[in-house]
Amino acid sequence: MPAIIAKSISILSDAGLGMAMFSLGLFMALQPKIIACGNSVAAFAMAVRFLTGPAVMAAASIAVGLKGVLLHVAIVQ
Repeated sequence: MPAIIAKSISILSDAGLGMAMFSLGLFMALQPKIIACGNSVAAFAMAVRFLTGPAVMAAASIAVGLKGVLLHVAIVQ
């Protein structure tokens, strides 16, 4: 592909991504409350996301046989 066409596609994709991010930010800014579901549900969701999720991933990775750096990468990701 010629460089000018590749750069044109790159510019268009960057512009589309920027407009999507702006639209999402505007939508979030117009919400009446930052945490819409309440504090207890938000705390539960954070616990599941940051504690239970990595624990399940660690158990599955160890069961498969991952070790060392690969195990750490799997847990973090």
